[in-house]
Amino acid sequence: MDNTVGNIVRVKEEHEILHVLIVDDEDLAHALGKTIEQLGHKAEVAGCYKEALKKIAEVNFDLILLDMNLSNGDGIDFISEIRQSVEDLNIVAMTSDPNRELEQKLREQRVIYYMIKPFELDELRSIINHLSRRKIKFHSKYGHRIEKAVYGEQADKAVKKTNKLIQQSTTHTEETSGV
Repeated sequence: MDNTVGNIVRVKEEHEILHVLIVDDEDLAHALGKTIEQLGHKAEVAGCYKEALKKIAEVNFDLILLDMNLSNGDGIDFISEIRQSVEDLNIVAMTSDPNRELEQKLREQRVIYYMIKPFELDELRSIINHLSRRKIKFHSKYGHRIEKAVYGEQADKAVKKTNKLIQQSTTHTEETSGV
């Protein structure tokens, strides 16, 4: 299959719609956004770290595709800043200048994947499909609790309650399995 943006075939398997923020130079970000939308997901673009921080504060994203080498700042510092407010956000780092030091720093920041530009669109599709299936599993396990927590409350309180439920469930699972 041709891996150009215009020839993306939408995956027909069941998936949960992801909301993805692409932080990269405008042209590439828009091309990636189009690809993500063709896969059936939502995409937003930020051309700089400052704009991305504003969007992250306003929207609950499932994934951030982050160029590590934007001219207006350091990607590692940006991830640290994100982690101060949203610890569990899925981040995929993208760079055209790979090195071991950067890889180590990304691991320390809990980045879920590291893509070297140029990359195949199949690589991006695989990551998005994996996260979408993982979101389905999460919703099938915790969805009723989340709906109950969200109904009639502010979003930030709902997120805190959801995280607490997940932590309690994980602790309970570890206790019952003897871990």
